[in-house]
Order: sequence, then C-alpha cells, then structure tokens
Amino acid sequence: MKSGAIAISLPFSGVLGLLASMTSTTNTMAIDPLVHMQPAVSILLATLVGFGLTMSGTTGLVEFSKWRRSHRTAEATSSCQVDPPPIQTTDQSMSGS
Repeated sequence: MKSGAIAISLPFSGVLGLLASMTSTTNTMAIDPLVHMQPAVSILLATLVGFGLTMSGTTGLVEFSKWRRSHRTAEATSSCQVDPPPIQTTDQSMSGS
C-alpha cells in the first residue's frame, strides 16, 4: 500500500474511532443503571456487540448480492440457450408461378 493511501485513510479511521468511543460511552451510561456493570466491561460489551452486528449485517448484504448476481446470471444464460424457431414464409410472387 502506498503512503498516499495511508495518509488519506488516517483521518477517516481517527474519526471512526472517535465516533465508536463516543457511542460506546453513551451506551455505557444508558445501560449501566439497568445492569450495574463495571464501566470497562460495559464499554467492551457495547463495542463487541456493535462490531458483531456490523460484521453480520455486512456479511448478509454481501452474500445476498452474490446470490442475486448469480441468480440473474443463471436466468440470462437459460433464456439465451433457447432459440425461437425460424419463421418460414412462402412468397409465391418470386417462385414464378
């Protein structure tokens, strides 16, 4: 990977990490009175659940798009294999009768 790609991705990863930290802290403050956990355990649990749901959703979307793409490809190849019969017309004006 070139250094230009790293320089471009670094601010995005920093902002994403900051948003993840803020979200887990907010979840900790919302969940803590209900469950009575240690703050570190609560932050860890919120982070793992968030990443787990994100990875599961992404995997589901990718697999669905693969299935849909293969389904469309299968339909296109099956419709192309059957050729309609040629239409035969008789033109009597050209036969000389």
